[in-house]
Order: sequence, then C-alpha cells, then structure tokens
Amino acid sequence: MNFGTLLREIRVQRGLSQYQLSNALDIPQATIAAYETGRNEPSFAVIEKFAKFFNVSPYSLIPFGDIFDDNEKAIVGELVLENEKLADLVEIVQRFNESDMDTLLTVAKSLKAKYGD
Repeated sequence: MNFGTLLREIRVQRGLSQYQLSNALDIPQATIAAYETGRNEPSFAVIEKFAKFFNVSPYSLIPFGDIFDDNEKAIVGELVLENEKLADLVEIVQRFNESDMDTLLTVAKSLKAKYGD
C-alpha cells in the first residue's frame, strides 16, 4: 500500500471529498489527486499536515508495508519523532527506487560491521 492509497482511505472514511480536504488544508485539489494516484509523493512536512488534520500519527500514513506490525510501526514512528536526523532520512528514503534502497542497505550494513551493534 502506498501513501496515496492510505490518504484516500482515510479521506473517504472521514466522508471528505478531495475538494473539501483541499479547502481545509489549503492544498490544491490537483495536488491531493496527484498524491492519491501516486503521481506525486509528499514531503514529511506535508504528511505531518495531513496527520494533524486527521488526528493520527504521521507514521500511520507512511507505507511501511508488511515489514512492521502495528506495534513496530508505532515504535519506529516514535524513534523518528525523537530524532530529527532519522526523520530527515525517512523523508529522503521515501523517494528511493529499489536500486537506491539496495545501495543504502549495503552502506548501512557496512557501517554496522565497522562500528558494531
């Protein structure tokens, strides 16, 4: 599941049209449509704006997929909230393709091996 799907689901669950959400958040309706269709990905600051409006954790809107269960998602979310550098990293990684992710994982494993646990 991607951010756009999560956004659409919560918007529909709350009974809002794209137009209503657009007006409430002062975000162009076309931008919301682009998020929902996956044509654009929001910055973490925009995700936080949606989360605040819907009164949910911003990390409930980040598609961690099947990697984490709900409890683990909450833990990861708290870690990111507490660490600005980790939040920056999460924002950057959201835009990575599969090859970029493989490269980052290789670098991270190399650093772990060098500096230990």
